[in-house]
Amino acid sequence: MDVTWQSCHRNPVDKATKQYWFSKLEKHPMAVVGQAFDTWIMNNRELPTLMDIIKLCKPKQDFYKALPLVRDDEICREGLLKIKQFVAKSGILNKTSNE
Repeated sequence: MDVTWQSCHRNPVDKATKQYWFSKLEKHPMAVVGQAFDTWIMNNRELPTLMDIIKLCKPKQDFYKALPLVRDDEICREGLLKIKQFVAKSGILNKTSNE
C-alpha cells in the first residue's frame, strides 16, 4: 500500500488506514490484493479507492469457460424442445400486432 502511495508521490498511509483497508480486503488472497495494487499502479496516476482495489480483486468470469468443450447434440435438441414448448405455451406466435 505504501508503495502505491509513493508511486503517486503521496505520503505513506497511517496504520489505522492500512488496518481498515486490509480488514476489508482480507477475504481475498494476499497475492490477489498485491496484484490489484500492481495493476492499479501500472494503469492509473491517481490513488485508488478501496472500491477500486476490491473490484480488481474480484475474479473475472470468462463467458466461454461456461460452455462445454464438445457440443452435445442431444442437449441441443432438448434445449430447442424446451424453447418450442415455451413459445407454444405462451402463445407468442399467435398474438397479432393490434393487441
